[in-house]
Amino acid sequence: MKKNKSFLILLVILLGTNSAYSEEALQSSNIKRPVYTLTPEIGSTSFHVVGLDSKYISGSSIGTSVRFTTAEPSLSWSIGAQYFQTGLKKTFDLGIFSIDLAKVKMDYLGLPIKAEYLINHQTENKVNYYFNAGATPAYLLSANQQALYGDDTKEHGIRSAMNGFDMLLNAGMGGRYVTDLGVMEASFEYNHGLFNVDKESKNSTKNEGFIAKIGYVISM
Repeated sequence: MKKNKSFLILLVILLGTNSAYSEEALQSSNIKRPVYTLTPEIGSTSFHVVGLDSKYISGSSIGTSVRFTTAEPSLSWSIGAQYFQTGLKKTFDLGIFSIDLAKVKMDYLGLPIKAEYLINHQTENKVNYYFNAGATPAYLLSANQQALYGDDTKEHGIRSAMNGFDMLLNAGMGGRYVTDLGVMEASFEYNHGLFNVDKESKNSTKNEGFIAKIGYVISM
């Protein structure tokens, strides 16, 4: 499984593609032709499962996406490939405090599709801010649970009990910084899943969390 996971992460880097304007796109508010840019990204995640007594758990994210900027420079579209982690810490609530019982980590391969609106068009070491929103269809690669107490604290695979597909709606904001070395990008987004992660639960059990990323813009 570890070998397969490493191969899939490498595949995301090689075949995927994230967002970002080229310096040319940032320096012109009168673009008359489409502009394509590519941005590899790395980041961190913080997720839990709505509907369960749980806490947020941290994870990682890596991917890349390609952005298509229309003749209207404020509007762009992007599609990419992204490996990211969700999960939760199962807790027992005692009122004034809670006890962590187990942690669950889920690894997904997603295809984020987003629309973006650029707020400003600054150049020369200025930050360009934007809002974005979209959806990420995601395939569950693996799911593991580890008890935090007891004799058996090894990880156990629980993918068979989980829904193998999710659709996450997302919205966020970010900024791109034009430098002499190129364009750097940072973003922060909120994600909420539409499908239950636990196939056996009769209650609503949906992914919810945040992803923060940094990337480097490459002109195409």
